[in-house]
Amino acid sequence: MSNLYFGAAITLIRIFLLLPIFIPLLPRKITKPRTKDIGIGLLSGVFLFFFLKLFWRVSPPADPIIEVILITLLFAPIAEELLYRKIVFGYMIKTMRAGLSHETVLSLIYMGAILTLSELILSTDWLILILLLSAMLIVFPLVYLFKRLPPRAYPYSAWIWVIPLVILQAFIFVSLHGMNKNWPLVVSALVYGALYYRMKSIYPAIAAHFSYNLSFLLWLISIV
Repeated sequence: MSNLYFGAAITLIRIFLLLPIFIPLLPRKITKPRTKDIGIGLLSGVFLFFFLKLFWRVSPPADPIIEVILITLLFAPIAEELLYRKIVFGYMIKTMRAGLSHETVLSLIYMGAILTLSELILSTDWLILILLLSAMLIVFPLVYLFKRLPPRAYPYSAWIWVIPLVILQAFIFVSLHGMNKNWPLVVSALVYGALYYRMKSIYPAIAAHFSYNLSFLLWLISIV
């Protein structure tokens, strides 16, 4: 089994193990994607690709082109956005809005354990585990502090608490893809997270992920 297929299988396993967290996040009625959401997402992904090409070298993958198309174009935009934005980021937002409790703390620990331990199946780099758990221990108390600030004490306290969570979800996304100075992936994760939070929908993030990967594949085909 190639690395792409193995990584896709691990993503599906993570989603399955996190179903206890994911199911309560589902709305009672699945809403249809709005044209505006899809349009903003598609344009964001294309702009993101050309922006990143200006500042970082985009390297073609070593995997066969057919496997790259199947995974990066058809699987990754939906599965990875469901996992990292809807489940991970969405649950962190819901937890911070509702306030920490014994149940939510245990759920966050469970989520962190599933993500990090499943990554150790792919990599034996314990640095990922240490960095990820350390980031959570730093970010969650910081967010909780921001949430408790009265508006008069800090004019932007109503939304400033989201910024550490956007950064954390990007860090989780990148760390589970390999900590190898992958700055384009960092920027991409920040954009996907910001789209998910700002548009209050997973569809813009999926569309942006899809159009970014499509732009990458079209560029890859043009140089082959």
